[in-house]
Amino acid sequence: MANGRVADPSIALATDLWSKFVDFLEGDSGAFRASAYADEVYLCVLARLLAANVLAERAILSDSPELTAILGGPYFRGHYQLENMVELDYFGWLFSPARISVLLPVAREIQRDLYAYDFRARPEEDLFGQLMAQLARRSQRKLLGQEWTPAWLASLVAGRCLDGLPEGEAPRIVDMCCGSGSIIAEVLKATRNRYGLTTIDDLQDVATGFDIDPLAVGLAKTTWVVALAAEIKAATSPIVIPIYHADSLFAAAPVSAVLPLLGEDDPIPVALDGTVIRLPHALVNPTYRDLFDRIVDGAYDEARAAQAKGKAEHLTADIAREFVKGAASISGVPLPEKLEADLGTAVLALTQRMAELAVANRNGIWAFILRNTYRPGLLSGQFNGLATHLGLR
Repeated sequence: MANGRVADPSIALATDLWSKFVDFLEGDSGAFRASAYADEVYLCVLARLLAANVLAERAILSDSPELTAILGGPYFRGHYQLENMVELDYFGWLFSPARISVLLPVAREIQRDLYAYDFRARPEEDLFGQLMAQLARRSQRKLLGQEWTPAWLASLVAGRCLDGLPEGEAPRIVDMCCGSGSIIAEVLKATRNRYGLTTIDDLQDVATGFDIDPLAVGLAKTTWVVALAAEIKAATSPIVIPIYHADSLFAAAPVSAVLPLLGEDDPIPVALDGTVIRLPHALVNPTYRDLFDRIVDGAYDEARAAQAKGKAEHLTADIAREFVKGAASISGVPLPEKLEADLGTAVLALTQRMAELAVANRNGIWAFILRNTYRPGLLSGQFNGLATHLGLR
């Protein structure tokens, strides 16, 4: 891992950004600690294998192609339409085709260990809460301060939250620091029992989670999948798991120190590896959520194309404006004239910067960061209940 950080700028970028969240202990700069990072990679591998076994309702012993697909994500997209079970996050470089062979022997051993368990029954206890708490204590992660939420407390919090909803109103619950997802799982269980909901379309948006800890997000996604395994397998359309790597208070956002508040007009400064791009404030609100995602995806596609060519071809302002018009049309949202013009300028700058970073092999993770960091703003006003447990030390 140390050699990779020196030799590959994309690895150095991902691991340095990870350090920004979980290694503020050795001074202002935060020293990267390989042992703590390796612990988290192990738990990521375990979580993905557990999710695959639960969905299959049996213990899986995979050949190399299937194991690669489980760890890298195609398995979940192809078999269960789970679009974001695996993302190109702070650990994503390890699961790339060029690197994953190093992890396969470890993953095989974990699969063999899991083979002893019966995955036909749905687990009732929090799968990862105690592991997260132990890891936090072991690695002295003072910034995150995870504490395990016992199952009885998670169930109590979920029940109280649902009790407080107005009569006849469907639950739309948020856990702003979801940890490994124990409360989200209890909200889903309680909602299923109280309201008789039976499909993934009914249950998908019942509970949304945010967490500043990238590991917690991966574990919470597995918890969400375990809670809704039966509904996921019966799905007829793609599924986006509503668990996001974001600091809902913007205390440690990797690209911005500004919390987007509704009603403000000042552009949002977005720092991409030392260069600041300014996004129109209006873009980061629920009305333009689909448009926001299309803009990020479009910039990322251009960046990948630039990386493949080995050079960043500068777009023109006209092309950027036409892209904005097309994306807005597909999203079904009308754009005021000024916002359309401002977005054209912002898209041009964003696309060019991401292309420059891609050519320098420092781009891969930015699309993931942008999609997740601003999700609290894009979902603001969408919830009618807050269920969370703040573990203070």
